[in-house]
Amino acid sequence: MGIIAKLISSILNKAKISYKAQLTPDAYHIQLKGVTIQQADFIPGNFLRVFVGKNKDLAFKDNIRSYSVWKLDKIEGTLDLVVCVHSNGPGSAWAMNCAVGDEVAFGWHKSSLAVDNAADNHLFIGDSSALGHLYEMNRSLSNGSRVQSIIYSPDKKNLFEDIDNTRPFEFYNFADNAGAHILKKIPDLIRNFSPNSMVYVAGDSRVCIQVHNYFRKELKWDARRIKAKPFWNPLKKGLE
Repeated sequence: MGIIAKLISSILNKAKISYKAQLTPDAYHIQLKGVTIQQADFIPGNFLRVFVGKNKDLAFKDNIRSYSVWKLDKIEGTLDLVVCVHSNGPGSAWAMNCAVGDEVAFGWHKSSLAVDNAADNHLFIGDSSALGHLYEMNRSLSNGSRVQSIIYSPDKKNLFEDIDNTRPFEFYNFADNAGAHILKKIPDLIRNFSPNSMVYVAGDSRVCIQVHNYFRKELKWDARRIKAKPFWNPLKKGLE
């Protein structure tokens, strides 16, 4: 392990992998367990910064990858991740090669992509890369909230049920960069929304931009009612 890798690993929290399974053709379910998880100051929507550079002299930016928390249980001290592996990067290599019992070093990253429980209605939009994150957000909503959704993938095999085996979202067979299809569906979904409503969009950066611009410029929504978070871009690597 190189000097940078040793330094990063030494200052992060530690936990061990307690469960691993292939969730879909493009994603793994990885569960971590440890005392540091019981002590976490966690807000649904936070990201986990995972050190994936063990035993490799990677550039600093490639040592750390960000993953959404699918579920955190403080009592059990467990934390569940969905890690997509449709790229050939170091994060994908880590997810495919790690094993139960391995130690994982990680830190926390707060995110603006969290629910606003003061809102009456919520619209969730995202692809398979954001599904675990959106599930966690949905479970943190106050009872009585109206929820609409557009969750999509070119192959529905990459869309999975929530960790409690429920499916609170509507799944669609859309290609990547599906902004045009999504914009056509939005008017019907928000027809009965009150002015006190929120939209959350995550995943493909191109879709995030299209949806944000549509709500802001076409529908004239207040920017505070639109939360967008790009997880990936086909021309870049290392996004959350």
